Amino acid sequence: MHNLLQLLRRLAEGKFEFVVIGGYAGVLHGSALVTNVFDVCAVLSAANIAKLRELLADLHPVHRITHQKLSFLAARRT
Repeated sequence: MHNLLQLLRRLAEGKFEFVVIGGYAGVLHGSALVTNVFDVCAVLSAANIAKLRELLADLHPVHRITHQKLSFLAARRT
């Protein structure tokens, strides 16, 4: 849970536009059911994606569906 709070703080302080959805959002609203799934819904504008890349760069994130460099987490090459 400590890592989750650190991640939330990093995203919020970095002015990344997102909302928490899913299981943890339910817990925040008083649900007793915990799914241990943390989901966010984010604005996928170029500026917000750039912020996400910058905020998570030191964590070396990998897209869970496609591990290719085509992920939005990887800088676009021209």
